[in-house]
Order: sequence, then structure tokens, then C-alpha cells
Amino acid sequence: DDIWWNDVKYVFNKDVIVQALAVINYTRAGKTTPTFDEYARYDLYHPFGREAVLASYNRMEKQDLGRDFSEEDRIAIYNNITNNYVKLARDNPQVEFYFFIPPYSMCYWDGLVRTNQLDYAVAAMKYGIGLLVAEENIHVYGFDDKYEITTNLDRYMDTIHYDAKVNDLILESIFKGENELSIEDVSSYYDEIVEFYQHFEFPFGEYSAEQQETFRGGLCFRVDEDIQVTDMELFAE
Repeated sequence: DDIWWNDVKYVFNKDVIVQALAVINYTRAGKTTPTFDEYARYDLYHPFGREAVLASYNRMEKQDLGRDFSEEDRIAIYNNITNNYVKLARDNPQVEFYFFIPPYSMCYWDGLVRTNQLDYAVAAMKYGIGLLVAEENIHVYGFDDKYEITTNLDRYMDTIHYDAKVNDLILESIFKGENELSIEDVSSYYDEIVEFYQHFEFPFGEYSAEQQETFRGGLCFRVDEDIQVTDMELFAE
């Protein structure tokens, strides 16, 4: 906010001062901190690709762990979303808040399907996202339905972390105002995802511990520079 005198606890916080001095000394030594484009960019120092993902994915036996989305679940999500996000948005109507749903790989969805937890997870997502998009100054963008990405394991280092080019595509899409969810289409958005993964034939079988170790031993680093930021056909409807 614009009230300077309520910043005293931050300015004179011991941890903040210590960290600030460390950054100053780091800079004086001629070193530079990573840019936002480099920070947490996994494909610079982690193996990517199908084998890397399968090495980290312990595919469960098919079992029924499903349960109904209960009133207790609804209350817990309501309190979480309302107290942490909705209240903040309502207290700051002059601010526009932006959220996005990341494109987790098909392995994530495979786990939900194999344990019969897909319906439960989606019910929770529908309710939580619905609470967010009901607010005028909250914008939510969905990318879980970009199957050209989620079904291509070469874009991932594990079941959920994708390469930097996907981040670029997400940012460009948000900038263009594409893939934003409204209160009217949250339900159909997730219904379509459920329909897709319930009938999707996942292109990998059962892998033993020995096979997973083989995957781990054969990993290689991959940074795909051929994928351009402007390659927005991935998000084509």
C-alpha cells in the first residue's frame, strides 16, 4: 500500500537486513543474480524427456481410492480460497489478480485415472476455481486442456514440471487474453478434460524398478531451441 509507516516491521526485520547485505556483497564481488528468465529454469540443469519422466513416475497398480466430494471438502476449500485469495481481491478492488492452471503431464492424470480419483480431484478443482472466477478482479487461465503439451513427455522433467518454452507460450497466451475461464465455462472445461483422460490410451505400460533404474542411467539433458516462442499453434482450438 501507500502507507510508508506500516513498513517498519519489514525494513527493520533482521532476516531482511541480513539477506540484503548478502546481496550487496555478492554484487560488489562482481557477481550477478539470475534473471527471471533464468531463475528456476529446470531445463538448464535437469534432464528432460520421456525417459526422465518415466524414471520419476512410479506408476501405481489400478486400485479404487475414489471417494465423493463431501461437504467437509467443500468447506475446507471454501475457507482456503476465501481467506487466502478472495479476501485479498475484495480488499484491493483496484488490483487485477492473475492465476493460471499449469499443464501437468499425462502422467499426473494417469495416476488419478488408475486410482479412481479423477472425479474427486476434478470436483474439487471445479469448486475452487469457481470461487476465484466469480470475483471481478480475479482472472484464471486454464492450460490443462492443451493436450499437444500434456501428452508430449519430451516437454517435461517429471510428471508436472515442463520446459521453459511452455512458460513462454503460457505468458504469451495470457498477454493475448486467451484461455481465460469464466464462471460459465469452468464446469465444461473440466468435463472435457475428464472425458479426454478417461478414454485416453496412455502410451506406456508397466515398468519395473529395474527398468526405472535403466531409465535413470540413460538420461541426457535436452534444451529444445527449435521450439519458438511464437509457436502458438500448440494452443489452437
